[in-house]
Amino acid sequence: MFRDYWKMLEENWGVEDSEAYWNKVIEDTDAFYRKYETEFSKELALALINELERKAKDEKKL
Repeated sequence: MFRDYWKMLEENWGVEDSEAYWNKVIEDTDAFYRKYETEFSKELALALINELERKAKDEKKL
C-alpha cells in the first residue's frame, strides 16, 4: 500500500492550476482507495487531496 501511495505522491505533488491535473488527482486517489478499500486508505487519499489543495491555495497567495 505504501509503495502505491508514494508513487501517487510523486506523480501528483507538483500542484498545477488546471482541470486536467485535478481530474488526475481525483482519479488517482479514487483508484488507490478502491484498490485497498480500507478506512486507512481512504484517510490517506483524503489527506493527499487536502494537502494538495492547501499547497494550491498557498501558491496563489504568492
